[in-house]
Amino acid sequence: MTEDIFNKIIDEIKEGVLDKGKFKADKNNFKSLAAAKEDARIAFVDGGQAELLRAADFSLQFIRTAAIVFKGREKEKQIINEFFVLIKTDGDYYKTEIFSLKGNSADKVIFNSLDRSIMDGNEKAEISKIAGVMRRFAEIKLAKEIVDDTDIIVLDGSLKSIVTGESEQMNLLFDKAIDKNVVLCGLAKTSRILEDGVCVLSKLEKDGEWHYYIKNEQGYAVYGTKLNKDAKYVFQFDVLQKDKIDFALSCLIKNSNDAVFPGYPYGLILADKIARVSNEEKEYLLTKIKAKAGSRWKSIEKSLNVMNGHSILDKIG
Repeated sequence: MTEDIFNKIIDEIKEGVLDKGKFKADKNNFKSLAAAKEDARIAFVDGGQAELLRAADFSLQFIRTAAIVFKGREKEKQIINEFFVLIKTDGDYYKTEIFSLKGNSADKVIFNSLDRSIMDGNEKAEISKIAGVMRRFAEIKLAKEIVDDTDIIVLDGSLKSIVTGESEQMNLLFDKAIDKNVVLCGLAKTSRILEDGVCVLSKLEKDGEWHYYIKNEQGYAVYGTKLNKDAKYVFQFDVLQKDKIDFALSCLIKNSNDAVFPGYPYGLILADKIARVSNEEKEYLLTKIKAKAGSRWKSIEKSLNVMNGHSILDKIG
């Protein structure tokens, strides 16, 4: 009986709904790619974060952004920015305070918790959600800082602006990249929208390295791409300058032959590794905060206990 249930589930999953969406792939529209003969200077940008303290009325987050510059397969330099962001409630608003440790941080921003672009359905935005937005703003700011030293910039994730204020930040980056003749791109590891075509392309069998144009959105072009013949994944690839798509991807092919994750640029693997905040780092920072707080920690802990009761049950489990 159990085996029958599993087989039915597997059949339903395999059938899927991908071929029922708006996007219809044409096998004739795939464009093959070859690795570039000359090396370009490519900057890969990513960020990481960890929540250190959370109460009903505040959240303390640690954010790190990293830019890794490669020329071909050779790493030339890296830039790391680190900062704390304290997010506090003020009525329906969230106010941010920045404490920079290393390099440049994000700018202070005030968010409306009832802003539809950050709300969770019909519920006001969780205070800790603001940290992800601040990290994204910091990544964009870092990308603007390195435009002068690169030929291509690759952001982790799409170029799409979702949150209020993000489009203004992104448009400044767009303008600077165009002015400096730098190709601005974004590579997304996951794609959740059936209509965007990436999910459909992932089901089609196409050998070699290639790209497939999907659509224009918010001033940039969206493609599906496979950057290594041995890759098991098709990625969404956004590019600001559509006429530079072949140049950008052919340069990335050389950087996309890591044995662990073929088809995914090693520069983004390294940027993720450097920017990621480990649990050990989180515990270290939290220990330092407790030590510095001294007798003040008891008062802070009372605020934290309003939110962390569930974590006690998790530890018991």
